[in-house]
Amino acid sequence: IDQTVTNTTSSDSFGNALVQTEDKYVASGSSLVQTTHMDITNSGYDGRGDAASQVIATYSVTGGVQTFVNSQTFTDRTYDSSHDVTNQMVLTYSDLAQKNLMDCEEIRSSGFNASGVATSQVIVTYLDQTENSIISVKTITNSDISGANVGESVITTYASATISADLSTITPTGNPITQETINTSSFDQYGNAIAQTVYTQYWDTTPGAKQNTWQFSSYQSITANTYDLHNNLLTSTVDNYSDMGTTFTTRELITNSNYDIYGNAINQVVNTYNSTTTTTANLANSEVIVNQYSGTAAFFHHATTSTVSRYNTDVTASQGLSTMIDQTVTNTTSSDSFGNAL
Repeated sequence: IDQTVTNTTSSDSFGNALVQTEDKYVASGSSLVQTTHMDITNSGYDGRGDAASQVIATYSVTGGVQTFVNSQTFTDRTYDSSHDVTNQMVLTYSDLAQKNLMDCEEIRSSGFNASGVATSQVIVTYLDQTENSIISVKTITNSDISGANVGESVITTYASATISADLSTITPTGNPITQETINTSSFDQYGNAIAQTVYTQYWDTTPGAKQNTWQFSSYQSITANTYDLHNNLLTSTVDNYSDMGTTFTTRELITNSNYDIYGNAINQVVNTYNSTTTTTANLANSEVIVNQYSGTAAFFHHATTSTVSRYNTDVTASQGLSTMIDQTVTNTTSSDSFGNAL
């Protein structure tokens, strides 16, 4: 499936690794292809061999060429008896010198299985290390876990949270915003989802009979996912429903290609059909999307330029001005620190 080579070049007097490199290779046909390289520095070991701090520089490797992705500092405050990190802060930088901080995460995890998968997590993402400006708050509850594969994951988002004085507990505050329930029935050998359903709800705060209750937002059945060697999604079939999987509305055939180092697809094709029979006669429209990413926006998965061309045919060779419905070009010339367009 894959091969990970870890080299330890420096250790402390107890044999704990101080400086390491880690290279990951993926089986492709009859050869191994390198996909990732990491430079790792560990420090602050306790008597159980758990490191209090890690600094990891990650590189994506394509065709033997390393491209820097990010540098992260992990502050691991507490571990459980199985050496799983239960209380952690993660600082992510866009540069190797760690001058340009992209975000700060506080993570609390519990209920680990034998493979190190947490059944419960609370994650707060901040703009910076002062932890004054919150980007997002989410709780994650995992169940139906087999090895490292999670069968069901429930993700609930909030706008705010508080951290206890001893840093042990994160408590979301205020009303929830959204809740996503993901049920995955099939995985590939790398743990990527092949088939899953995604049920999304929103918390209704509008005065009336439905106030302060969860309301239906969307339901999707996703199948036939395929991935590249870097685990980027290449193709997917998405069936959309107006209810909990009974009333079909549309089917989308999605193709992604030319990913950047942050996992953003430069090229996308989304063919939408009014039937599960995906013939041109049932086509609603075909969207050909070309995205450009740069700077902070790329880290937050926001395109600086996006060109969406809609066609009335799904035959690529026939897509041109004569079959084009319309084209929308969106240019973002100014963004905030989260990559959002100003």
